[in-house]
Amino acid sequence: MKLSQQSKDVIQSSLDNATADSRTGIPGIAFAAIDRSGTYLTTNVSGVRSASSKEPMTLDTVMWLASLTKLITVIACMQMVEQGKLSLDDSKQVLDLIPELKDVRVLDEQMNLVGRKVDFTLRMFLTHTAGYSYAIFNERIRDFGVNPDHTVESYFKQPLIHQPGTTFSYGSNALRRYPVNIDFVGLLIERTSGLKLNAYVQKNVFKPLGIRDIS
Repeated sequence: MKLSQQSKDVIQSSLDNATADSRTGIPGIAFAAIDRSGTYLTTNVSGVRSASSKEPMTLDTVMWLASLTKLITVIACMQMVEQGKLSLDDSKQVLDLIPELKDVRVLDEQMNLVGRKVDFTLRMFLTHTAGYSYAIFNERIRDFGVNPDHTVESYFKQPLIHQPGTTFSYGSNALRRYPVNIDFVGLLIERTSGLKLNAYVQKNVFKPLGIRDIS
């Protein structure tokens, strides 16, 4: 499979439009597409290296990336959904596998802890609609405070900022020590499969694809 020059031009134009539009907040992009054999179909760059730099973006520019294991965890999760081992919308299954979530409450606008109206589903964790939030995004979670000496047993007590399933909130916690959202997805995989997440991914995702190094 090869990309036509017209297709490559369309890709380049799309990247240039994105980096030229101040509303996107995207200073630069490096883009590459490969086929299943590892052959590059196209490589494109646009814009500059950072918001504070005038140096042009290149294919060799080193960039900081985060949250990359979320995708791998979700792939493993949806594999188990396809196999019928996990359900996207079965809240009872979630509580059966993670009973520690039973008493999680919601921190309301008056800083009061109130009960949940509904229970969590796997779909909520996958779509960041379970109610968890980062302290940097939400003043209530910030002001609620987190004890840095919390034990593993205390990890499940971080409150929600809204009722589960009602709205989107990209969520973890200030210390990044509580397992929430995609971390709970990983925990569901572990408790369903009986394997640690890393072992499950190695066996069921990486090994079948022949992946030895993904960094």
